[in-house]
Amino acid sequence: LVRRVPCFKHILQLLGPPTDILELLGRDRPDPFTTLVQTICHQQLSLKVCQQMFERLLELCGDRQKKLLSPRRVLEASAEKIREVAQLSFRKIHYVQEAASRFASGALSPEFFKEAPDDEVRKHLLALPGVGEWSTEMFLIFQLHRHGGVLY
Repeated sequence: LVRRVPCFKHILQLLGPPTDILELLGRDRPDPFTTLVQTICHQQLSLKVCQQMFERLLELCGDRQKKLLSPRRVLEASAEKIREVAQLSFRKIHYVQEAASRFASGALSPEFFKEAPDDEVRKHLLALPGVGEWSTEMFLIFQLHRHGGVLY
């Protein structure tokens, strides 16, 4: 399917393989902060450009090998440094740093996403700048594997 339908390749690259395969391989689900930032980075840009930007952001503020961003390191980096290295727009940098702030403060956490009902997850994600209904629903479906359906 990935070879025949290009959009599936894009989705797989963004979110990784389905949960069942992860469980078979003994791997954990991707980190929600990293997935959320990757979603923000990929909005309205080509896959190749976005992937390069995200890889550079990982290099600066995380672990590129593990594909894991650190909210603390995102907050410690200046917007100018992130712009210089990752070449994200200042608006996207603001969105990413705001998400990092919520994760660093504990307002959002992996535990929250495991335990909170869909409506609560929606409420918290939609409160983030740069995250709209579409991104929220895709996060629920692909990151949290909640298939309750899109509300609209």
